[in-house]
Amino acid sequence: MRTIEYNLPVLFPTRAHLYQEEQKSNGCILLLHGFNQDAKTIYEDIKSVLPSNKMIVSLEAPLPVPQKRKEKWFLGFSWYIFDFNKKDFIYSPELANTLTEGYLKKLSLWDSIDTIVGFSQGGYTAPFIASSLPNINKVIGINCRFRHEEFKDNPNQLNLVAIHGSNDQMVNPNEAIESYKKIVQNVEDQKIIVVEGSGHFIDENLLKALSSQL
Repeated sequence: MRTIEYNLPVLFPTRAHLYQEEQKSNGCILLLHGFNQDAKTIYEDIKSVLPSNKMIVSLEAPLPVPQKRKEKWFLGFSWYIFDFNKKDFIYSPELANTLTEGYLKKLSLWDSIDTIVGFSQGGYTAPFIASSLPNINKVIGINCRFRHEEFKDNPNQLNLVAIHGSNDQMVNPNEAIESYKKIVQNVEDQKIIVVEGSGHFIDENLLKALSSQL
């Protein structure tokens, strides 16, 4: 058998939901949802604490993840795909970075994004995207791990905020915090918020923690 790989130009369709567009001049918050979710999910989960004086853009990840639940098929999306057996990326976060740059420039929002809020996989992906944004001020990750392996020296001195539920069973908060500390070891203003009793998915207490950083 002979296997041939081709890098074909592929269109990755996506959707962006825009809110409070009239506030664009005050800056823009980019929302990145979790694995197998969509752009509406994260907005609905956190809209109660989003500021009213900024534009909000909730972007859908480019990679479709069909899933059958009982007798129905549902379509979620992913920012990257990781092969846990081979311990390697099939589609890496750099793909999401490249595609997101294209989407945001097409929407004329590339220069307006000053804050990113990412949940779980979206939080993991957020620093990759933020590292290229020209006017980014803050990256807030909720129940995610900022990987020090990719950002050992935090070259752009990103203002990273880590929010974790103490009972998160999907992302180990202790391991995530250790990774965070390695990234921001040369940054004076380190922000780690551990919400006691909260699990992986966003609840009222995690919302309060997020609200304090927006």
